[in-house]
Amino acid sequence: MNNELLYNVLKPVQAIPAASLTGTTYNGVSVTGSGIDTQGYDGALIVLNAGTFTNAASALVTVIESATNDYSGATLVTGATFTAITTANDVALHKGFVLTSASKRYIWVKAVLTGDGTAPMSATVLLGRPSAMPEATKTDLVFCVDGSV
Repeated sequence: MNNELLYNVLKPVQAIPAASLTGTTYNGVSVTGSGIDTQGYDGALIVLNAGTFTNAASALVTVIESATNDYSGATLVTGATFTAITTANDVALHKGFVLTSASKRYIWVKAVLTGDGTAPMSATVLLGRPSAMPEATKTDLVFCVDGSV
């Protein structure tokens, strides 16, 4: 795949801006970025970038969806729950894939934080057009985590 083709089939979107989330402010609170419009794209690769979590901080990250750009009515994408990020598996990239042609138009990445520590993290979504890819690389899955296709 040449660079121009790659550039034309991927659209990066910031889902959760990079931040050091602390338990004193965010313990038990959901952190969600803006709704991401997936219209015209067949898939979304969600990449979580986790830094060093401290003092038993943890984050449970899910992907939610809605037919409209209204977070209040959004529901969980079937199976779209990442393995909880804790001090045991932090400082890593965690990734999952949503087949957006099988989901509703808008998606959000949602992190629920627990613990009294610090949880530095961010989330990026790469919208893609698998329809532009060779037929052999396509899949019918709705969500998978860390390349378990």
